[in-house]
Amino acid sequence: MPSKKLSVIFAVMILVLTFSLGCGSGGGANGGGTGEKKIPDLKYKLHPVSLGNENSIYQVMQENNAKALILDFWAVWCEPCKEELPYLELIHREYKDKGVVILAATIDPFEDESMISETLDGTNDSKIKKSWKKLGEFELIDGRAITMDIPVDGDRKIANALGVTSIPRTFLIDKEHNIVYQHTGFDEGKVEELKKKLDELLAR
Repeated sequence: MPSKKLSVIFAVMILVLTFSLGCGSGGGANGGGTGEKKIPDLKYKLHPVSLGNENSIYQVMQENNAKALILDFWAVWCEPCKEELPYLELIHREYKDKGVVILAATIDPFEDESMISETLDGTNDSKIKKSWKKLGEFELIDGRAITMDIPVDGDRKIANALGVTSIPRTFLIDKEHNIVYQHTGFDEGKVEELKKKLDELLAR
């Protein structure tokens, strides 16, 4: 009987490990060359989802004549994720007129829309405020601290399709839809490496 109980407990633990998504500031940079993996044309709902705006990765790249796409995954409960957002926002502001699209996809449930909005306000969340203060470049644009497009991956279809098991997770994608660089976790070194890879991609 005890062995049977242990088997049940072990099975439950495996399920939890399988379906949980971790969050951390660690994790190495996982990169590779151009053409390592081609992403599918993933469809997404744009925040706020109540407006019913839908798009796809291929579509948004085509509409913006994008030379590169940065796709990041985060959540309101992930502290390193929120700390990273202002850094990505500054990349967005610097590169948006250079053929670069940034999608900061939250994996929070669709029904958590108000919590997502409150976090993106940028003036209430301690981690976002900390990064803006450190960067010293806080500026509201049209009343918003975060102006990047925010897909809401509430059912985690996009994250699952790309094998995301820990956040923040960031992908750099070229105009042929190939993943040319990716990293997990957040620190300033990873942001600098991302910008370096982005500049190399744009210079091709």
